Amino acid sequence: MSAYTRIRPVVRTVARIYRRTLARKACVVVVVGTFGKTTTTRAVRAALGLSVSRFTGRNSGVAVPAAVLGIRPSDRHAVIEVGVSRQGDMAPHARLIRPTIAVVTCIGSEHLSTFRTLEATRAEKAEMVRALPASGVAVLNGDDANVLWMKSCTRARVVTYGFGDGNDVRATGVQSEGSAGMRFTLHAAGGRYD
Repeated sequence: MSAYTRIRPVVRTVARIYRRTLARKACVVVVVGTFGKTTTTRAVRAALGLSVSRFTGRNSGVAVPAAVLGIRPSDRHAVIEVGVSRQGDMAPHARLIRPTIAVVTCIGSEHLSTFRTLEATRAEKAEMVRALPASGVAVLNGDDANVLWMKSCTRARVVTYGFGDGNDVRATGVQSEGSAGMRFTLHAAGGRYD
């Protein structure tokens, strides 16, 4: 047994206690999905005014409890990216993190060697959405049927995003401006924003 394997349960236990005590007041946003987690995590951190340079991009194993331990007691918000590599990984992460908001990017074929089907992949990723309290928010990619399915897995408020007309938040007129980024019209809360 490696030192890493021996220390992992200790780190998880310390992180669980820390989250329930000193870091209990932080609103924790968790980003899950098959693709786009790191970019989404960086964007959410930037939108919340958090340092993007502090973000490491590691998202599994001991990195998850380490991210919880990185939440300062004075932090109002924290953003944690979570990845899984086998069935049964997500639920313990969800219990440890106790998310307030879960953002799901997409369900794709990257995990088919482990999960065998997209339905099995979505069921695993949905564990984070299931862990949300009734006062929480599930932010779901409304253009991905496997992510939208997660709407039935939570008692939290659901906000959908994407390009389709049925999404709560959507983008139209998307144009690349090269190294300057993207330009689009954002439709949200009954308004239109360039």
